[in-house]
Amino acid sequence: MQPVQGIYIERRNEANNSRNAIAPEVSGPLIQMRMRLNACATWDTALTRRDPQMLKTLTFLAIMALASATARADTNEKAPIHMTEQEAATMSWLGPPPAKLEEGAFTGLLNELGADLPKDPEQAILDFNCKLPAEAGPVPAMEVVQQFLKNPAASTGDATLRYRLFAAAAEGNWIARSLVFEFLMHSDKKGVDEVRAFQLMTWMRQNKIGSLYSFWSDFFSARGGGSGDHNVHQNPLMVLAALQHSYAAQRRVGLALVETPRKELIGVGEEMIACADSALSGASAVSGDAGGPADDSYAWLGPLPSHGRSKAAGQKADKVIDAVRRDGMLRKPVTSFICKSPVEVGPVPMMEAVERYLDALFEARLDQEAKRGLVQAAARGNWLARSLLLNMVRSSSKSKDHYRAAQLLEWLHEHRIGTVYSAINDELRTSQPYNSAVRHGVYLLDIAAALSHDYYAQLRVGEILVASDNQRLAATGKKMLACAPRHINAYRRLAGGQAWAARLRRVQEKDAPTFTPVHHAVWNNNPGLVRELIERGDVDINARSGNGDTALEIALRAMPQNPELIGILLDAGATVHAGPGSGTCGQQPCPARAPLRAAVEHSEPHPQVIAALIAAGAEPFQPSQTDPDADGTPFSQSFASYESGGHRFVLEQFLATGKLDPKSALANLYLVQSTRYLKVMERLLKYGITPKGSDDLISSMTLMDTTPEDERRRIDMVDRLQRQYPFLRKQMRGQQGYEALKSAVGACRLGLALYLLKQGAPPSDASSRSGILDEFLSSCDPREEIPEDAGKPARQAFLGKLKKLRYDVNGVQYGDCPAWLYRDGPCGLPENDDVVGALLNMGAQPYRLTSDKNSNVLRAAIGGCRQRALDMILAKSPAPLDQQGRTVIEQGLELAGEELERRDLRCSQDFYRKTCASLKAMLARAK
Repeated sequence: MQPVQGIYIERRNEANNSRNAIAPEVSGPLIQMRMRLNACATWDTALTRRDPQMLKTLTFLAIMALASATARADTNEKAPIHMTEQEAATMSWLGPPPAKLEEGAFTGLLNELGADLPKDPEQAILDFNCKLPAEAGPVPAMEVVQQFLKNPAASTGDATLRYRLFAAAAEGNWIARSLVFEFLMHSDKKGVDEVRAFQLMTWMRQNKIGSLYSFWSDFFSARGGGSGDHNVHQNPLMVLAALQHSYAAQRRVGLALVETPRKELIGVGEEMIACADSALSGASAVSGDAGGPADDSYAWLGPLPSHGRSKAAGQKADKVIDAVRRDGMLRKPVTSFICKSPVEVGPVPMMEAVERYLDALFEARLDQEAKRGLVQAAARGNWLARSLLLNMVRSSSKSKDHYRAAQLLEWLHEHRIGTVYSAINDELRTSQPYNSAVRHGVYLLDIAAALSHDYYAQLRVGEILVASDNQRLAATGKKMLACAPRHINAYRRLAGGQAWAARLRRVQEKDAPTFTPVHHAVWNNNPGLVRELIERGDVDINARSGNGDTALEIALRAMPQNPELIGILLDAGATVHAGPGSGTCGQQPCPARAPLRAAVEHSEPHPQVIAALIAAGAEPFQPSQTDPDADGTPFSQSFASYESGGHRFVLEQFLATGKLDPKSALANLYLVQSTRYLKVMERLLKYGITPKGSDDLISSMTLMDTTPEDERRRIDMVDRLQRQYPFLRKQMRGQQGYEALKSAVGACRLGLALYLLKQGAPPSDASSRSGILDEFLSSCDPREEIPEDAGKPARQAFLGKLKKLRYDVNGVQYGDCPAWLYRDGPCGLPENDDVVGALLNMGAQPYRLTSDKNSNVLRAAIGGCRQRALDMILAKSPAPLDQQGRTVIEQGLELAGEELERRDLRCSQDFYRKTCASLKAMLARAK
């Protein structure tokens, strides 16, 4: 291809030639490249494919002339632009201009450009580091740049200001140089303009100036007819521009990131936007003050970092999680609970503000005034305000708030305030994958939070404990449930129903303008007026308000309910069938709820009201079209209350109707649902329901996250059922048995899993390549050993049973890893040393190369400073030593030697020295 200079593209808006016409001077090879590009659907596609040759062609065309034509067509410029002689004279800092541009220069630059692009833009984004202008490079004469950027279009036409910009570039201002580059790329690029544009592009690439890449990104998008911001966070050019300090690119990528579902990308997006906003906002930003506006409300937590907040927040949170694992709270028995009032725990200034916040929170009317009061109380040192503030701050998507939440976590853990355990608990419940003994740890974290004065956790744990058959646990549960209401008025109002009543009152006040006279009479709890209105006639007793509520539905939500008033409405023909839902749930109307279900879910259900609804035709058992599985019927909604002992009369009232045929399929469906509530299950069995039609009853018994005490009750129930109904035993064998076993192990209920193995459940299945050990490692392998770990005996017993069954721990399974190793990426060593020991005792072979020839369990133990695991692996030294074993030992010796030479040792010198000596001795013995 012959070098071409000074190509001119004719601008013709009227014939659609402005983007497609190629000058006659461009000959064969360039035409062929252009045709190849036209085969692509869009230029965005070319970027996505990351085709090097395609990218070279795109950029070559842009450099030679097309960028200028596109820019003029898109901006409707009236005349070509170019450097003046005075401006050209300032460009001497680039060196002498070449006489002509050689193709080799283009090729070299394009190769470098293609190599710069990140392979995975979204992953590269996570390394974003905000740098202000002064941090990214020299910025002399910055006031000129700031003045120019106030109105770039007008500034370009201001000859004096434009010359000053060129002069600032000559002084070394890197932002000025990027602006000059954009000016030249929009020029005709004739003569010296063209070669200076190429020189400037080379300088920008060498100095990592992001505007270079954002310019090409916009050009390519324009050529394809795109907006330039479609999936911009996946555009390698635009992402690279943002990473290399193009503030315009940072804002655009940041705005795209905050719309993604990934939490970590949202945080980086917020950080990018904040960086772009502060970068050119004034002299303070230029001098390096990246903190943004003063954050006085949270100043007591300490300063904010200037950049990298999301990453720093993650590091802080990780340290707190590690500290939680070791602080001893996870081993305290729940029966050690002591109720303390807020003032007994720590300082509580401005407690009235905390009460006001709690009232607003419980009553769903949280406003800015309540939030401000909480923040002020926290700043004054109120420990309860600070614990509540954590939940408010960590729900934000802003990187600044992520860092504040991490600071709060540190403070709360330092003072042993239970909210820190609840926060970690919440993250674990929602994290994916849900593994590494999280299910076991969740219950420990719940208890730790309740024992450490998290009043809301006390309510959660208390509700579980009061249902226990163990008198000590039930008594502890009652203490927990009584603690918060005894000392905090807002919790007392919540427990007593006043908070709900106030919330409901406000909703109905908004709906009041749409009320009929009967609605008003019911709302004011006036049975006499309701009766009088009905007797007058011309009353639509089932009329609905704007929210869709009938008078009966309003009466059923009252605190407390008035049986007389409800009876009057029912006698007058009030419907007991579900109607339109009340209010909105998200963007949709709330689902319909039958009046009987509303009566059951009332905080204080009334037996007389329930009896009246049933007498009027309300159906407690039959599922509806919108609830075919019957898990939302009034009967199923009574299960939890029966189990806890709160309002057992509701379920008994329903059964007393005799409307549920114990031999029906519906009754069988309710029996399966009751596996979560063993006391309910007992009652249904006593009622006469049998599991004859339940194909998955045993599997359903294994699905729940339950306490160890409940697990024992569950095992007893399964054992009793299979003895009473021998046909259930087939559900513990074959494919069904494996699925039940997998569910039990997935919940880390190893006592139940061990029982199923003893009953004949197979530990592997022909349709599964992973086997039961994969499920075990994902759910029951705690990363850190918990002092007095209650799960250790169960793990040992389960693995011991697998050994007796001659389970093949070395069999290659999913991911081409042996069964005893993790399969997420390189084959990984189990986290818990006791688990490693048990697996080695089962015959696990540590001196074998995995699918990744550069990784093995010996290296994993050395790299993780796992002294116990390493000792157990070394004790299993193979004899004789084959070639695989020799390679494993040599790789381990190489790693230990490399680590020993590092300045920042991850393990002790003694650890590495002893490891090297042991491995050398093994190799010597083999010789």
